[in-house]
Amino acid sequence: MEAGFSIRGKRFQTHMEIPLGWRRESADLPSLIVSPYFAICLVRSGSAVLVFDRQAVPVASPSIIILDELTRPTFRNARGLQLTTLYFHPSYINSTFSMDALHAEPHAKQLTGTTKQDYFLLERFVKLTGEERVFDLPPHLADAVANLLDTTIAQADQQPDKFWPCRTRSFLIELLFQLRQLQAVPVPATQVFGTTNDVQAIRISQALSYVQERYQQDFTLGDLARACATNRTTLNSEFRMATGMTVRAYTIALRMKMAATLLRDTRIPVAEVMSRVGYENQSHFTRAFRLTLGETPRTYRDNHCIL
Repeated sequence: MEAGFSIRGKRFQTHMEIPLGWRRESADLPSLIVSPYFAICLVRSGSAVLVFDRQAVPVASPSIIILDELTRPTFRNARGLQLTTLYFHPSYINSTFSMDALHAEPHAKQLTGTTKQDYFLLERFVKLTGEERVFDLPPHLADAVANLLDTTIAQADQQPDKFWPCRTRSFLIELLFQLRQLQAVPVPATQVFGTTNDVQAIRISQALSYVQERYQQDFTLGDLARACATNRTTLNSEFRMATGMTVRAYTIALRMKMAATLLRDTRIPVAEVMSRVGYENQSHFTRAFRLTLGETPRTYRDNHCIL
């Protein structure tokens, strides 16, 4: 299905209209869209050369292209290219965001509190240029990213209940969160260890990718060590050197960061937030959240929710 750039409630929340749209397309559509919306373009199959002004960048599936409202590249030499592009206005993430403000150089320094945290999700849309806007998806993450993109579209399209505006937003936020984390995954060996040990650097990159893909699921240190072809002691030691945290602490931090974002930026039920970040037991979730944020989930929402 193709949609425009404004989705209105059909059966539930019929007064609601959200600034979001999508297209499933072949090679050249992003260059045809002239609209003040950000775009997340998933390259599902095929390859091409992506042209930003005079800069030519090769692109192949699976990969993601991140565009601001002004950048609309063209494709050349496309071979079997199939794309899904999600368009949205940043005000859907935070009502205070305008395009002019996001592009203003001192903007980030002036932000505080929840607005600063929301800007973190969108910062690279306005700061990346040219080939920086294109990045490959590791095969083990491609399905997770595609699922989040498709789920965002499905919620906006199907609108299954009264929470559809918030739930659509929540999956978009989760997608943005995953992309923001994903872009930070490649860690040069010299930055991690002060050496040129490529094996260690690759192992940490694999471990970070694994955790970021599965932070909502239960996995053991042994599972992670096997995926990275090493032992638990070595991996946990190297992981702590790279991140400053154990694998368990890093995973909990990701869960709590995502939970805080959903509580702050949506009104989906707390029980759903808990489930979305990998908890089945409410007391365990509440305890972990309070230890991390200093408040219970409900109190945090009462104090910080922007809606």
